[in-house]
Amino acid sequence: MPEHKFDNEYDVIIFALSVIFDQLEKNDHIFAAQYIWWLASIIQYMEILLFYRQYNIFLSYYVKN
Repeated sequence: MPEHKFDNEYDVIIFALSVIFDQLEKNDHIFAAQYIWWLASIIQYMEILLFYRQYNIFLSYYVKN
């Protein structure tokens, strides 16, 4: 992970959720992947997670620049 630079703890959480979701989706574990989406919605990270998965940059980096 040397190519990633985390500006705050929120970026770490988004990166971790995204990596876990990618692995679950790749291995076709749909129920567990759905749990990750549910967890993201509970902590109100759904839009941020979607933004990271679509553009592959952290929202904090986008806002800062």
